[in-house]
This record gives sequence, structure tokens and C-alpha cells, in this order.
Amino acid sequence: MGRKDKQPQSLSRSQSQSQSHSRQYIQWNAEMDKALASILYDQLAQGNKEDGYWKEVAYQAAVEYINAQLILNLTKDNVKNRLKAWKLHFAIITDIKNQSGLVWDEAKKKVVVTADNHHVWDAYVKKNSKAGPYKNKVIDNWEDIEILCGRDRATGIGVEHMNEAVEVMAEEGENEVNSPITQQPHQHSVSTSSAAETHQRKRSRKDPLVEVVAEIGSSLKEYCSSVKEYFTAKKNQEQPQPSGEEIHAAVSKVSGLTRLEIFKIVEKLMHGGAEDFKFLKSLSNDDDKKEWIRLLLSPH
Repeated sequence: MGRKDKQPQSLSRSQSQSQSHSRQYIQWNAEMDKALASILYDQLAQGNKEDGYWKEVAYQAAVEYINAQLILNLTKDNVKNRLKAWKLHFAIITDIKNQSGLVWDEAKKKVVVTADNHHVWDAYVKKNSKAGPYKNKVIDNWEDIEILCGRDRATGIGVEHMNEAVEVMAEEGENEVNSPITQQPHQHSVSTSSAAETHQRKRSRKDPLVEVVAEIGSSLKEYCSSVKEYFTAKKNQEQPQPSGEEIHAAVSKVSGLTRLEIFKIVEKLMHGGAEDFKFLKSLSNDDDKKEWIRLLLSPH
């Protein structure tokens, strides 16, 4: 009886063909996205995201939570690929929002293309073909994407990852590909032996005094770097970095903040905001705390 008696449902018709195909698709729906966002908020508060990357423990927690809640057989790759699509949403929509003449409707959570701005949209899509599917497309979980993936854009999702995400969304609407992430080899320039020899000859002709000055400068630079590292380490020891749980517990008590503001300030303070957090705790009332938080979140 009840949920426990159910058998894990099939991920999609394509999964049954996984033995003969290198790619495997699953059907993501709003309920699954909601469950994923819910567990990731919890993992974010626990500090399981660093420098734009989720820790493996966060992926594992997401898999276990979604599978238990919705009776599924998701894997960590499924979750990683779904987040890859979220990052694609964020990257493309953010670029669209920055375009003059194009409109993002925050309430309807979609890019609004009408007869009035259709020519602007057409011109933009010609240069940014991957934006095509986003014409009047509603992104129901945009707020979750903005909070959970908004800081990831600097790390990039890779051209090949963008291509995969677009291809899969075109194939099955909101489906995701469950295939190993393809790593593209980095391009390295190789110096020829003749170039190396030429460089060596040029170096040998340098004025000895110039070389001595260069060595002194290099030593001074190393010394300054060491001193900077020393005082940075000392400062960190004097003011330890608060945990995500500690920050979330304090910030969530401040009245008048939206959920978006709460998670944005948690993530900001988790990355080198020890002094800012210390000052926040020293404030005596919620109004002052709220203004301080919004000042920290405002663009400088």
C-alpha cells in the first residue's frame, strides 16, 4: 500500500534502448525540478558548493532524495546533466536580458517576443542560434535557476555541453541526456627546437647587470607574495570563515527578506565574507540587518 509499494518508474522510452545507444534520455518534469531545487537549497546551506561547483556529496544527496520522494532510479549523471541544462538556461537568458530591444517578463518568466520587437529577436538569433528555442518559452523555475546556478556562469559550461543540452531539449522538450561528459583536449602550442635555440641565444646576449636586476626584482616579488600570504593566513585565523549552516540560520531570522535574497547573501558570505557576517550579527534590529544585506547584494 502507499508509495512504498510502487515500483520505480521507467525514466523514458529511450532508457530501454540504453544497451544499444551511447546516449540515454530521461523525462524531467516540474515535480522533479522542484525536488531537485529543494534538496540543493539544503545542500547550499550546508556549504556543499564551492567556487561554482557542487560537491559530490551534494549530487549523491540529490539522487537519494529525488529517488525516495518520487520513486525513481536517477543517477548522479542524470542530476549533473539536468544542472547543465539549468546553466544553459541561465547563460542564454541572461544574455537575452542584456540585449536592447528584447524583454524578459519577470512575472511570466519568459522572453517576450511580439510583432513590435520581432525584428530585433530575428537579428539576435541570427548571431546566437542557441537562443532560438527561448522565444516566448516559459522557464517556470527561473528563480531556482538564478539562485542555484547564477554564480556558475563564470566557470563556463563548455561549447560541447551547450550543444548537447540544446540537442536534447529539441529532441524531447525538457529531457536531458545521460551520457558521460565529453572532455575536449586542450590545444597547446609546441615550441620548435629552432625557436628555443633562438631564445637561448638572445638570452645569452643579455647584459649581466640587467640579469642581476631581474633576479633582484624576482626575489623581491616572491618576498612580497610570501608576506601577503602570511598576513592573509593570519587574518583568516583571527576571523574564521563561518559555515553555510551558521550563515543561513542567522540570515533566515531577518524579517522582510525574500528567499532569493536569503540564498544570495548566504552564498556571498560563504565566500570570504567573514567580516561582513560579523558586522551583520552585531546589528541590533532586523531593519538594520536587512539594509546591510541589501547593500552587500547591490552592485558596487
